Amino acid sequence: MIDLVTPMRRRRDDQQLFHRTDTHWNFEGRLIGYKEICRAFGARPVRDFHERRTEWFADFSGDLGSVCRPRITEGATMHLVQRDAVRVYASPIVEHRERIGQIGTLHTGSHVIYRNETSSDSRRMVLFGDSYSHVAPTQLAIMLAETFRELHFIWSTQIDFAYIERVRPDLVLSEMVERFVFRVPDDNWSLERDAAERFAEELASA
Repeated sequence: MIDLVTPMRRRRDDQQLFHRTDTHWNFEGRLIGYKEICRAFGARPVRDFHERRTEWFADFSGDLGSVCRPRITEGATMHLVQRDAVRVYASPIVEHRERIGQIGTLHTGSHVIYRNETSSDSRRMVLFGDSYSHVAPTQLAIMLAETFRELHFIWSTQIDFAYIERVRPDLVLSEMVERFVFRVPDDNWSLERDAAERFAEELASA
């Protein structure tokens, strides 16, 4: 168990760690979580994420602000930290929704794989996570992809044990926000079966 609450409580009074209109970490909060994960796995964290490309959004509205009427917005800087990691696989639903400009609608069942030949850490990680990890190249998944030689991200709060057996990773990480803890896990959960049930109709008509 990696404790992210304690280090964030230490910093919350002198640093904003979340977007004000959103339930998710901002870059500074994400960086704290990322460094704690690296510490737990004995990995060397990337040091120059702050120096990489950013985009400024004057009217950002997250999952809280967007449901208010009128909509509440804020200024937000997005850090595009992807540099060395190359995406070598995206599941059909990811490719489809990216193609039609709806990457923001991706959710459970999304699946991507990155390889980073420049990384000095040769380990392969499988990350089961939620929207804090995400397939977009701004969140936790891409930070870990920039750190390890190979990163598999599966958007799920459940573990696909058969997938782990096939891939045989060095590291398995499950990231889950507290609001999902009440869900009882299914040890027989399958990414392939779940994605087929969720997206077969949509992909067939694409």
